Amino acid sequence: MLANILLVPLCFVGTDDTIALKEIGVSLPSSVGAIKYKSRQAFERKDLGYSVGYANKMCTISLIVYDHGQKKIPNGKADPLVDDQMKRSIADVEAAQAKGYYKNVQRMKEDLPLPKAIKEAFATAGFTFDVKGGACKSYILLLGRNNHFFKVRVIQYVVDNQTNDEELAVFLDELAKAISAPAP
Repeated sequence: MLANILLVPLCFVGTDDTIALKEIGVSLPSSVGAIKYKSRQAFERKDLGYSVGYANKMCTISLIVYDHGQKKIPNGKADPLVDDQMKRSIADVEAAQAKGYYKNVQRMKEDLPLPKAIKEAFATAGFTFDVKGGACKSYILLLGRNNHFFKVRVIQYVVDNQTNDEELAVFLDELAKAISAPAP
C-alpha cells in the first residue's frame, strides 16, 4: 500500500504528459480538466504548419502553429499580419458555410464570453452556427509568436441548450498561463 501511495505522484510528473508547441515555446498538459489531447497533424504544405487537437464530447479545440510563408511575424495580436490572418480565418468560416458544412453562421457581436487574459493576448472572433448534429458556438483566437502565427479554433456543441463554458474556461486559462511566458 505504501508503495502505491509513493508511486501516485510520479503519474503527474514528466514530459510524457506535456504537449509541446516548440516553435512558439508553449507547452500544455495532455489533459486540462475534462479536455484531453487527441492528435497532432502536420499539414501537407510546410507553410501551413501543424495542428494539435484537444477535445471532449462537448468541444473540439485545434491549436495551429504556422507561418504562411511570412518570415517576420511580430509577437502579439496588434499587427497588420495578424489582422490579415484573422480576416482569412473569418473567410474560412464563411467558405465552410458556402460549402454546406455550416448553416446559419452568425458573427457574435457582443463581448465574447472568454477569459480576460485570452481577450488581452489574442485577436478574437466568435460565431454561432449549425452543423448536422445541432447548434455550435465557435471562437477563433490568433496572435503572432516567435515568427509564427498561433491560431486556436474552438467549436463548442450546444446540447440541450447547454455548452461546456466552465470546462472551456479552465482550458483557456491554462493556455493563457502558457503563453504568458516570454516567447523564446
